Amino acid sequence: MIAVLAALASCLEPGAVLVPELRGKAVGQPGVSDTRVWISAGEPRAAVVGPGVDGAFAPGALIAVPAGVVVVEIGTERADANRVRLNVEPGLTSVVPMGLVAVTVEPAVAQVLDACRIWSASFELALQPLSGPGGAVVTRVSTEGATSLALVPAGYYRVLWNGGAIEVAVPPWTRYHVETGRIGPLRESRVQLSEFEGGPDALTLCERRATRVLARPWYASYSEATSEPPFRKKVWARVAVPADERRGGPFESLKRPKVKKECPPERVSAVSLWEAPE
Repeated sequence: MIAVLAALASCLEPGAVLVPELRGKAVGQPGVSDTRVWISAGEPRAAVVGPGVDGAFAPGALIAVPAGVVVVEIGTERADANRVRLNVEPGLTSVVPMGLVAVTVEPAVAQVLDACRIWSASFELALQPLSGPGGAVVTRVSTEGATSLALVPAGYYRVLWNGGAIEVAVPPWTRYHVETGRIGPLRESRVQLSEFEGGPDALTLCERRATRVLARPWYASYSEATSEPPFRKKVWARVAVPADERRGGPFESLKRPKVKKECPPERVSAVSLWEAPE
């Protein structure tokens, strides 16, 4: 999922790692993921301790490390799924290509109470591997606001929002705007959306206003009266929800950060050992 870009930094001894900061807002502001960086390096592998309370570094920090294989964890919490292996060369900065994922919706205060639930910009990202089940959550963004933003390594992800999921590829130095659209209101009542026919209900549609959902094919179901017991049956229909038009499409190019020609901060001592995945 990760490619490594090398950029010369003249005073590095012996090497460094950089996870670029791409967003325009500071960590801790509403709607911005609290992405952190953990580093382990050397043989035996040991943690390179950052200034954070849990030994983490903030994105954008130039982190001095010994040359060789370095394991970098990038996410909102520590997990095996967040780990990236880098080969750091002497005198070079290994830059992890990053991207942004954004969700924008109507503010909750602008949504009229209805049979459906209120939706916000809160979403989750899970790894979407090329093979295997995957599904490990690597980034969570919680907000009641209208916009959420997550900083992630470029790669394949599953976006989970408002009861549905889509699979996306986040290119390096790109902001991906998750595509959503509106459906309804429909003439039937208590209409449910599911990701596949016969599947579990993902969400209930609003009855007096349109419902915002992920732009993708869905299966709608509702109960219909019949003349035979049990006198009700469940009816399924495939519906496609188109994305709201956005100028330029869902992918927005960002400027690739440049590596500053400056010395890294003083290298801190390794204080703990832990196993890195193969």
